[in-house]
Amino acid sequence: MLIYIKDFIRKISEELKPLYQPTEAEQISYLLLEQELDIRKQDQLQNRAMELTALQAKKIQTAVQRLQNGEPIQHILEKAHFYGRDFIVGPQVLIPRPETEELIAWVLKDHMQKGKRILDVGCGSGCLAITLALEMNQAQVYALDVSEAAMDVARLNAQKLSASIEFFQLDILQESPQLTDLHILVCNPPYVPQSDLESMQMQVKQHEPHGALFVPDGNPLIFYERLAIVAPTLLKPGGCLYLETYHAFGPQVIALFQDPCWAKVELRKDLQGKDRMIKATLGP
Repeated sequence: MLIYIKDFIRKISEELKPLYQPTEAEQISYLLLEQELDIRKQDQLQNRAMELTALQAKKIQTAVQRLQNGEPIQHILEKAHFYGRDFIVGPQVLIPRPETEELIAWVLKDHMQKGKRILDVGCGSGCLAITLALEMNQAQVYALDVSEAAMDVARLNAQKLSASIEFFQLDILQESPQLTDLHILVCNPPYVPQSDLESMQMQVKQHEPHGALFVPDGNPLIFYERLAIVAPTLLKPGGCLYLETYHAFGPQVIALFQDPCWAKVELRKDLQGKDRMIKATLGP
């Protein structure tokens, strides 16, 4: 079957429009052709003609049907891009978000010295822990998660990207890791109120782990309250806790770190202008 690439992309985009905005549908179409047909985006933009085999056409149509059923493109491609690297993802883990890259950038800007001891709480796919291990000089990185299935994915990513991480399974709400003298503790905890579930995209509601996203409406700060208690026992004096937070909860989370043991607490907005990141520095 002879096709012109731009016409083919336009056709796929039209089929995806009920679930995606036009620009997003087009970008997903480019990704599908790059992954399934091995056509780079710069070649796609030239609108050259190509012969599509029956097998290739079937693969594309199957992928489009999965997308129409609400499955995220990252699950279909079995990877998500984060801070310059591709991470294996699946239904077991949260798909890395661009705003979390901003949290990573903050940590890296603050800590350029070598030999830092770092803990990632609720590591999911491992994108935070692995990125810090690879970007920082001689860092000693630990990562934990309550989900063994998530940790299996994180271990695969660490192996794939040649990152040295010590993983262990632990429920931070019930236990405290046996670690001390950490320079950095980083966490992107569940923080979306359960009442927001119905307003979320189908891709999120049906295909991402609710335990990594949602918290009870009656206690939406549960993870931040726990970290405010546990972090001072894990960090060394002057150590830093970095958190991602729900945009509506910034001031409430800041209030949890008003204990005198914390020397400084900062709230930072993301590129969309929403309260998104918090840094709390332990006192001397």
